[in-house]
Parts: sequence; C-alpha cells; structure tokens
Amino acid sequence: MVARIPTGEKYSLMHAKNWSESAKVNDIISTMKKEGVIADLHKKWFGAEAAADSSTVMVTDVPK
Repeated sequence: MVARIPTGEKYSLMHAKNWSESAKVNDIISTMKKEGVIADLHKKWFGAEAAADSSTVMVTDVPK
C-alpha cells in the first residue's frame, strides 16, 4: 500500500431484520478478529499490517 485514505466508512454483513443467526455470525467474526485471523488475511492480500484502530482488528458492538 502506498497510502491509506481515511474515510471513516464501516462495513457490515447484510441480512434480514431479526435474523436468528445474526448473533452467531457476529460472534464468529469477533472471534476471528480476536484470534488475528482477519488481520492475517489483510496482511496476506494487501501486503501491510491492518491499523490497530481499524475495523479489521477492533471488535465493536453491533449497532442497534
């Protein structure tokens, strides 16, 4: 990467409202972040470490 352009954007997984599996999927993604799986994928595909404060690394609460 040559430069990071801060946009403040956040990404999410789209699913039906009140989908019964949403908490399960969120827990899986959060675990992958905590274990460094997603950060490792970022490094593999982008050739650079993910910023410590990025959504690639940080676990955040699901907006209500």
